[in-house]
Formats: sequence, structure tokens, C-alpha cells
Amino acid sequence: ANWTFKGVNFGNTANGKYGVLVEGGNRNMLFQDCGIYAAINNAKDNYGVFCNNTSVENVRFIHNDIKGGNYNVYMNYMAGSAANMTSASLYVDSNNMSEAYSGGLSSNNYSHYPSISYNTITNRSNSSTFYGIYSSFYAWYDRIEGNRMNLTAIGNTYGFYIYNADKTKTAVDAQ
Repeated sequence: ANWTFKGVNFGNTANGKYGVLVEGGNRNMLFQDCGIYAAINNAKDNYGVFCNNTSVENVRFIHNDIKGGNYNVYMNYMAGSAANMTSASLYVDSNNMSEAYSGGLSSNNYSHYPSISYNTITNRSNSSTFYGIYSSFYAWYDRIEGNRMNLTAIGNTYGFYIYNADKTKTAVDAQ
């Protein structure tokens, strides 16, 4: 696709369902210095960035303000399957992620992140349980460093919650 977005605002915090919705095959996209917003309410279906069952290759979210939603960034099957994990790649670096209800970044099922680094994640004040970074099933991370999390939920808080992420290499090698 070769798209670059710099200094653009997407969505809104009043009633926005998605700030950025990623569908279909997406490659070579940069979101930099943007405002990416979803509703700040308790709805479970609002997301700053949302990707479900699609192909993401060399997509970068760098130095953005990502605010609101159930999760600021929610990725589910971003590689589509284990066969695509080596080519799939999402970078999440140097973002200010805030006002989400359940988590900063959620990654589920077949994903690859060359870098999730230097982000600041702050939860909404009325969050019951909050995950800074939530990872489950076949997630592959090359570098996670320098992230700051300011978590003060009413219930439990988890800076980095990992569930079955160790099966990544097995999934890729099993092709």
C-alpha cells in the first residue's frame, strides 16, 4: 500500500468506534505524530486501533497519541495464520496510549512485533482490571524495551500479561 500518515487525527473520544480500522492486506504503512481516538466509555467494542483476521506487514505506529477504547491497540490474528508469521510485522513505538478501559495493547493469535518500545501506557481511572500489554497464543516479539506504565485500576493491574506466547516458534517451525 505504501501509505504515510503524519499529523492526522482519526476518530473521536465522544463516540468513536475505531480510530484506525485495519482490514484486508496491509503493508508498508506509517502512522506518525497522529491523534488516534476511540470513545472513552465502558463499551467493549471501541478501539483506538483495531485489526482482526487480516494480514499486516511492515505497519508502524510511531509517536502517536492513542486515546480511548476498550483497548488502545487490539490485534487479533494479525498474521492470519502461523504460515504468515515470518512476514507479518507491526511496530508500536514511542506512543502515548491512554484512557483505555481494559488495556493498552492486546495481541491475540499469530502475531509478530519487531518492536514494542518506549510507549507510555496509562489506564482510565475507572478501569476494573487493566493490562498494559496482553499477549496470548503464538505471539512473537523481537524487542520490548523502555515502556512506561502508569496503572492504577480499581481491580488488578498487569504490566505485561503473557499466556501461551511460547508456542510461537513451534507454530512457525510446524509449517
